[in-house]
Amino acid sequence: MIPPRRRVVDVLLRRALPAVTLCLLLPVVSACPGRPGSDSGGITIPESDGTGPTLTLQAAATASGGESAAVSGGGSAQSMTLHAKTGHLNLAASAKDPESGIQSLEIWLIPTITRCEGDPCSVSQPEVRDPRFVSSVPQRSPGQQASEASIMLEALDLTAELTQTPPPGGSVTVEWRLSARAKNHLGTETRTPELKVTYRQTA
Repeated sequence: MIPPRRRVVDVLLRRALPAVTLCLLLPVVSACPGRPGSDSGGITIPESDGTGPTLTLQAAATASGGESAAVSGGGSAQSMTLHAKTGHLNLAASAKDPESGIQSLEIWLIPTITRCEGDPCSVSQPEVRDPRFVSSVPQRSPGQQASEASIMLEALDLTAELTQTPPPGGSVTVEWRLSARAKNHLGTETRTPELKVTYRQTA
């Protein structure tokens, strides 16, 4: 049986709602734009913890017929295709650590742009040094209280993000390699495998 909160997130991901609206509809969310993750109550941090957080990243396109996909820490990479550069790509990252809590939660986006006009094609990949979205709270020490979970909901406006155009008689392909990273208050990290999102346009 799907947990109630997961069902709510799945439904909201498929609606064309900006992240701020999603946060208003999900008051339990502890990490949203303009509202840092909660660091009060929940669990007491132990002296040691041999396991890292559980972590899931979901993506869903809101355009008609849009696809969705999800990756989890310890799982396998996934991929999905954008069929239109309208609407939003809604993202939901959720992390939980019932022993050491969640200190930070990040969503990374690494783009690759391939332009083809005959042969060969040209490929560009801007350097990415920082996460696209991040939520964090001050690190807590053993014996202090912390929240055991954090959920971050974000929305990419595809019209604003996918501005590339194909050359005459050619094509342009935009590939986003998405992933999430979570760290508990003792410094142990979990990362998801990549979730590849692809959009291709021909002239």
